[in-house]
Amino acid sequence: MPTHEIPNLAPTRALMREIGFDDEDLAALFVNPKTESILVDPKEWFWTDRKWWKHTRPETVDKMYQITGGCFAELSLTDQAAMLGLEIEEIAGRPSKAGRGMWVLPDGSTGAVEDLALSHYRERGYSGTATEGKALNGINLMNGQVFQKHFGHWLGFDETNQRQHQPGPEYAAKVLVSAREVLANLRAVYEARKSYYLGLLKAPIEEIETYIATVGSEHILRCLEHRYVHRAMVFSGHFDLTLRGDGLRFVEVKAKDRLHGNQADWVRSVARPLGLDVSIARVVAS
Repeated sequence: MPTHEIPNLAPTRALMREIGFDDEDLAALFVNPKTESILVDPKEWFWTDRKWWKHTRPETVDKMYQITGGCFAELSLTDQAAMLGLEIEEIAGRPSKAGRGMWVLPDGSTGAVEDLALSHYRERGYSGTATEGKALNGINLMNGQVFQKHFGHWLGFDETNQRQHQPGPEYAAKVLVSAREVLANLRAVYEARKSYYLGLLKAPIEEIETYIATVGSEHILRCLEHRYVHRAMVFSGHFDLTLRGDGLRFVEVKAKDRLHGNQADWVRSVARPLGLDVSIARVVAS
């Protein structure tokens, strides 16, 4: 199974012809006649959702998935879990008449499927949040401001601000310097540019504080280090629930839907390398 250690190469026209694509396919994939490569390596087509190719003619996309052996996002949730080595726990729930996708919570109120699952785990002694990767992304956003103050250039770029950073331990060490300052002074960092953050943070500051209390600073630093050493996508695809019981646990909540490619990528390139406890909760109508 591919991991974050395998580079995502850009296949050329010559390679595409070699593996079975004709001129019509190439015209659909290489919209610009001067372009010599496309963005996604054939090794990754299986893990890429079909909607990523929505501007490509269907016949070409079908051929791509035939070559790669199918599309991960179109497997059943059971098959997806088996492929990724994830356990599925079933949670019974009662759909609410308040609206599509809403469920009756234990206290009689209504909420999303993630709220129902979070209530289920809280009843079993867990604490935690349902913020996906929004809280971690918010910490990274605030870190960008502190990083720039420390090092004089943008987070994710080199010293010239013209090129993306070169992944590796040296750059990650710089990121962790400013990240430690953010975690030690979160409210002060937030208040210093509150109006700026209000328009950009995807989770309220209170949820970010709850997330930090749940996972601890060391987990956050490990994730950021992994991001800037390997360019791993630690924010996108992050599972719904972040839980603290005897240990740290991450749970993706599903009802009738399935995992997406970015969630599989998070498991493969973040959760597994970092040794995180990950699983799926499937909510079924009772």
